[in-house]
Amino acid sequence: MISRFNGKKGLARYSDNSSDNLDQATPTGTPAWYTLNFYAAHRFTKKLRLTFGVENILDKHYRPFSSGVSAAGRNFIVGLQGNF
Repeated sequence: MISRFNGKKGLARYSDNSSDNLDQATPTGTPAWYTLNFYAAHRFTKKLRLTFGVENILDKHYRPFSSGVSAAGRNFIVGLQGNF
């Protein structure tokens, strides 16, 4: 289990000469957010491995700091690796 997070940043802490994207902030600044993520892998044989993950399990809407794009909602990842 992994958590990613970002603390809040009030408007007073924004700089005029930076990449803070003040135009993307809410009226009170950038809100805090966190996500819970889970990753697992299982090796069936020496040559066959399955990986699985769920990101943003709680399906929170958030925007990484200094980004004009909202992050993805809940995301499932499945991978199969074979070495032959």
